[in-house]
Amino acid sequence: MKKITMGAVLFSMMFAGVQAQTLQSPDGKFRMDFQLKQGVPYYNLKYNGAVVVEDSKLGLRLFKDTAIKFASEIAKTEDAKFDLNNGFTKKAETRDSKNETWQPVLGEKKNYTNHYNELAVTLHQEATDRDIVVKFRLFNDGLGFRYEFPQQKNLNYFVIREEDSEIDFPTDMKAWWIAADYDSQEYQPQTTKISEIPARWPNSFDSNASQQMVPNAVQSPLMLKKEGKEPLYVNLGEAAVLNYPVSNLEVDAVNFKFKTHLTPDRQGAKGYIQTSSVSPWRTIIVSPKAEEVLGSKMMFNLNEPT
Repeated sequence: MKKITMGAVLFSMMFAGVQAQTLQSPDGKFRMDFQLKQGVPYYNLKYNGAVVVEDSKLGLRLFKDTAIKFASEIAKTEDAKFDLNNGFTKKAETRDSKNETWQPVLGEKKNYTNHYNELAVTLHQEATDRDIVVKFRLFNDGLGFRYEFPQQKNLNYFVIREEDSEIDFPTDMKAWWIAADYDSQEYQPQTTKISEIPARWPNSFDSNASQQMVPNAVQSPLMLKKEGKEPLYVNLGEAAVLNYPVSNLEVDAVNFKFKTHLTPDRQGAKGYIQTSSVSPWRTIIVSPKAEEVLGSKMMFNLNEPT
């Protein structure tokens, strides 16, 4: 009986391994794994074999009705079956790599290096007959990922209710943060552990009649530090924000997790998308040295050429 049970466990582990797609940085220090768990997309990130980002969900929620006129009507347009965050199977994958040098119009250096390995996974949602692509680019200084929406019959024009990209950390890290606000970025920076953000958050901003605070959220970019014998600095940001709202980061202080929170319009919609289209890149820059995070040109490389 024990042999059968152990065999089943080993088979399950092997099957899970087959389903995962792995991507390494050009220098081999970073490894990103992507997989579907019961139809839900997840990714993780390791640096020199150590987990930087634990399994984190990906996906978006959509409005059922694209003709949103008033904020009071939003609840009527919500329907989970229209979301792009579950029920997926892997349809295809492509890989690419690039190692090029380019010259900026203005910049700190004459030449910048754009060196990465890429994985693009096409996901098919059978219930709605829709496809999306999750694209990852792994550089020697971190990871960028985004969603791509190919033009198709059942996904032509849609309105985003929220993007649910998660970044889940294994430990409680030191954070340098500013309270999230749709209108201002001029609050006093705070320094706490991730777990301490909710307690500090209500007193982290000045009273202002015009402000629109995002409850229990912080602004992007966000700087973090894993302390200890082998410190690690992590910067969360975004690149190539075109025809798409900017994002803040909701805080899950118990699980040391952050989730994107897009800036809405007056009706509460967070993106009017016409396929074919792409989202901004979500960026995770990682280094044992803070000055190397500052010196990273990954966000430059993820933006389109001038």
